Amino acid sequence: MDKSIQVAALFNQSGASYLISNQPELAVECFQKALTCVTSPVQALALCIAQSQQEMMSQQKSVLACREEDTDGYLYSKPFFFNPTASITEEEILPCGGVIMFNMAVSYHRRGSELDLATAIKLYDRCLSLVRFAQAFDCSNVIIAALHNKARAYEDLCDYNMARAAFQMLAKILQSDGLRTDTMDSRDLQEVCLSIYFFKVPTCAAIA
Repeated sequence: MDKSIQVAALFNQSGASYLISNQPELAVECFQKALTCVTSPVQALALCIAQSQQEMMSQQKSVLACREEDTDGYLYSKPFFFNPTASITEEEILPCGGVIMFNMAVSYHRRGSELDLATAIKLYDRCLSLVRFAQAFDCSNVIIAALHNKARAYEDLCDYNMARAAFQMLAKILQSDGLRTDTMDSRDLQEVCLSIYFFKVPTCAAIA
């Protein structure tokens, strides 16, 4: 198990390097390889998502270019890492899969097409379902980032009801006692809070 974690951590680090250098396609490849090193449910989901993505991409061309993180509003795009030398139990490997899921979600998110954004939302959801199992390390920063980015993805898709629901859930969690906000850089946390504060559903002016 430890050997698998070490390999997964290395692939995750390689993917993070590609993500930082704005090469999301190469990042996704590395994150998919990292996921094959962890538990079967995580691996199966990753392969399913990858296969679905490839099939749909052959039918639908990306309509948006890969964007910089500050062009269309704040996106938390700093990749997360986990310790490849740590002794990880079978139960604790699930949060590691969640970390990889988040990194892959950001890779799709930054590519920016409607299909990529929809895929990112699925990955953010899966990330959130996995990091809740974390016991050996705190995943508060991953939870905050995933919920925030999920809301932003819905906003980019103009699904403002779902975006509002995600932002409301994030605001509620930020006020709860069970989440640590000191695990995230203060500037990033400020951007997250500003995203919640300034979110507003667009309205149309009445026609005279």
